[in-house]
Amino acid sequence: MSRFKPFLITLASLFFFYLALPPVNLAYLCFLPPIFWVFLIQGEFPPADKPDLSTVGFSKRCFRRIAYLCRTFYGQIFIADLIFWGVSISWLPIPHPAIWAGWAPLSIVMAFYFLLYIAAARRFLRRWNLPLFLASPLAWVGMEWLRKHILTGFSFCSLEHALYLHPVMIQTAEWAGEYGVGALILLIGTAWGIGIKSFVSSPCCGRKGGFALLGGVLLLAGMVCYGFYAVDRIERICGESNAAPEGKLNIALLQDSTYYHFPIPAETTAAVHQQYMTLSDIAARENPDLIVWPEGTFAYPYYAFEPGAKVPSPQGVPALSPEEIESQVQKIEDDQRNQIETWLKKIGAPVILGLISTVYEPDRTRLYNSALYCAEGKPYLRYDKRARVVFGEFIPFMEYLPESFPLKTLCEPISAGKRLGLIPVASKYQALVSICFESCYARFVRSQLDELKKEPQPVDPDFLINISSDAWFFGNAENEFHNSSYPLRAVETRKYYLVASHGGTSLGITPSGRIFTQGKRGGEEVVMARFTPVKIKPFLDGKGLWFGVVCAWSVIIVFLPNAFRKKMFKENRKVES
Repeated sequence: MSRFKPFLITLASLFFFYLALPPVNLAYLCFLPPIFWVFLIQGEFPPADKPDLSTVGFSKRCFRRIAYLCRTFYGQIFIADLIFWGVSISWLPIPHPAIWAGWAPLSIVMAFYFLLYIAAARRFLRRWNLPLFLASPLAWVGMEWLRKHILTGFSFCSLEHALYLHPVMIQTAEWAGEYGVGALILLIGTAWGIGIKSFVSSPCCGRKGGFALLGGVLLLAGMVCYGFYAVDRIERICGESNAAPEGKLNIALLQDSTYYHFPIPAETTAAVHQQYMTLSDIAARENPDLIVWPEGTFAYPYYAFEPGAKVPSPQGVPALSPEEIESQVQKIEDDQRNQIETWLKKIGAPVILGLISTVYEPDRTRLYNSALYCAEGKPYLRYDKRARVVFGEFIPFMEYLPESFPLKTLCEPISAGKRLGLIPVASKYQALVSICFESCYARFVRSQLDELKKEPQPVDPDFLINISSDAWFFGNAENEFHNSSYPLRAVETRKYYLVASHGGTSLGITPSGRIFTQGKRGGEEVVMARFTPVKIKPFLDGKGLWFGVVCAWSVIIVFLPNAFRKKMFKENRKVES
């Protein structure tokens, strides 16, 4: 069994990791995996026996090489983590059978990142002589930053997401984003791991181990105490604001749980649309300031025309003259506006519609995944999704692939938007809108807020809205993984966060990360969010997210060859002098 010790240690740690995350949600087990990782980072393990390849053919040589790699230290770690990721994202192929082709590669890539963490921590320990309690969190945060950014990133299954239902434990996100929460978990777990390893290796000399265990306990106590202080402070501010007789918002978040596979049958799309029309009528009885539809639930396309746009003529019909094009464009715009305005008069409230926009430009036609703000008698505002889902809304280098390429049937060629989703609410407030998985990336929400600050007339939105669709996954763990990102975004920005979800659960979250209103899982209902927005400036105001960038660069530099690193540092010293 000692030959497979790295595999068993890794598998045990990831078992507790899995239990800490949704759907099991034994959140406080998230402090245990770093204890096991201490033994991997500090441990010395005998190398695997190299196979004799001199007397066998090509195929057997390949098989023996692979078997040898799997027996090595890093090979055993990789196999254990591959099992973890394969099980954790087993829901991925549910929308379409072809996604099985992506499930295995994604699991392999995610397992590689954990391997990167162990290797980076060992190098920090041996090359830079960093103490373990710093090397482990530094490597972990750097690896997490890279995992969440490269090739659009994949942010599910982070340690800090295990604590999303416990606002007291995630308040350090105000300082350094979700990376700060993850670093603190690693710091506490690593301290305990150092203590336990010290007792295991030399039970008679437990002084060092005792100090390490005590340090971990004190860090945890500090995390909890600061959490109680911050939650109490924020909730008191929110309570005083909500107690005021004026300024309270009444926002209806619609939710339905019609599930479907890809491609969506036309009759299902029409039925979902009709269900949300009915829910809108129900919401109108509450006199809402805003009704929010989830992503993609408005069945009819919205047409928009850029200046100089050309409307394509049917095949075999002569091209239209500029005057005919202008007349046709005007008719289409008038017809769709009249239809929406008639409906707005009926419900008596502004709405945000989740739909697909068809935008005609002078040289092409683009499709966008959009959130359309509609208010009676006012200009409509459209936000087009900017951070698209790879293989769900676009395929990298798709324009270079042949038309017969199988994966081209997976998704519509959705374009990336450029506008910011700022909308007025109740003539007094402004909300920033995002769509679906854009909420999963701390950098994305913060970059939008920073862009608004750089406008000629700087704007600080009063609260955040996300519209999403999780109907592809039939109410499984994916929905909870998605929900786990919202409280962290609320704490990082110190703003109310509202979510309208189709196939998931609609939520209202306070600036402290507490869920104050929530729909029933698998239910069709109107979730009312009643609150008064507050202006609370977070510590460091988003600049703490650079902590993740610094850690990521540290991980990259520690893997550079020694000669290259020395040359780079010498050049930096020359520039500084």
